[in-house]
Amino acid sequence: MAQVRMPQFVNIPVTAQCPNPTRSDITAGSHTMVIDEPPSRHGNDDGMLPLQALMAALASCTHVVANQIASELGIAFRDSHIAVTGKFDTRSFTGISPVDPPFPEIDMTVTVATDATDAQIEDLKAQLRWRCPVAATFSGAGTVINEVWEVTSPE
Repeated sequence: MAQVRMPQFVNIPVTAQCPNPTRSDITAGSHTMVIDEPPSRHGNDDGMLPLQALMAALASCTHVVANQIASELGIAFRDSHIAVTGKFDTRSFTGISPVDPPFPEIDMTVTVATDATDAQIEDLKAQLRWRCPVAATFSGAGTVINEVWEVTSPE
């Protein structure tokens, strides 16, 4: 993977068609996804929750940016798996009181097979914290991202 050259600012347009009070049909370029609420919150469970989509964005951004950095460092990842669990403080959503940040903590486990050295992995992790826009947004808002890296040798 080569170094990505980009302009300083890039617009990221997304639209939502909202056919009922809980469902959002999201379009981004030629891609679509459905976000909805479960029946317990008056939805039809037609898609993931908005907050699940937010955690999915962190997992997928981590994956893409980690692989970009790994490529730049001359290392390869195999069999990657990322698990993300956000601890959501519901007080703002329920109208009890303002909460900042609404996600005080996120636990993220990255499992990967690689032949990278310990020093290369530490370099990658340090870069990832500021190069992944989703992680940087969470961190900038005051969310603590608890990272666990499970690194094994490729077989």
